[in-house]
Amino acid sequence: MFNLAKIEKEKSFIKEIFPFLNDEDVENLFVSSEDMNIIITKILDNNYKGINVNLKDITQVKKIQKQIKKDLYYPELFYKQETDVYDGDIDRRKAEELYSQIKLLKNKLNFCKDKRVLEYQSEEIQQMYEELDKLNRRRALMILSKSLLNAKNIDLHGLYTKEALMFLSDYIQMYCPKEINLITGRDGNSQSLRPSVINFLENKGFKVVDKDNPYVRAVKRF
Repeated sequence: MFNLAKIEKEKSFIKEIFPFLNDEDVENLFVSSEDMNIIITKILDNNYKGINVNLKDITQVKKIQKQIKKDLYYPELFYKQETDVYDGDIDRRKAEELYSQIKLLKNKLNFCKDKRVLEYQSEEIQQMYEELDKLNRRRALMILSKSLLNAKNIDLHGLYTKEALMFLSDYIQMYCPKEINLITGRDGNSQSLRPSVINFLENKGFKVVDKDNPYVRAVKRF
């Protein structure tokens, strides 16, 4: 069931990005392959039966695709890419341990007067922050990959507020949804996440119609 829903979303996405394609063209493309990268490549290369695309259209489409891929925070979620599978709980524990180490090291630096030691440990802290970002990103991708399996209610539990808003930005850009249903938890359990999500959706032109339970339901204003 999920695969059918996912394919329909991808068909809608292709129609929006390549408006010169008719329904038959799109159906033929998805019969030939379900890999979005292959489908897009066929369109850009004018390499499938039944389409007649002029050079101007192809050039414009390439610009659009390049811009979309560049702007996405989590392109791995929306374009089929080979990604390793990680244990999100392990990554979270590693991230927490790393953050504790950073905090401890920064406290020690407050009492250090040797410039050489300061420079060395500052570089070490920067490297630790970079590793922390990688761990958090892997954990966020794992959470979001599982959450997208349920298209009706997207669960944002386990995400930092920044990660949730970055994902929502990608999701709205890719699918242009008329309605969004999210699981955020109640205000007491998500002091930053829930109000930030509501504010973000309202700024994106959505009307939040259900705020009084662990769910957030928003519909697009027209």
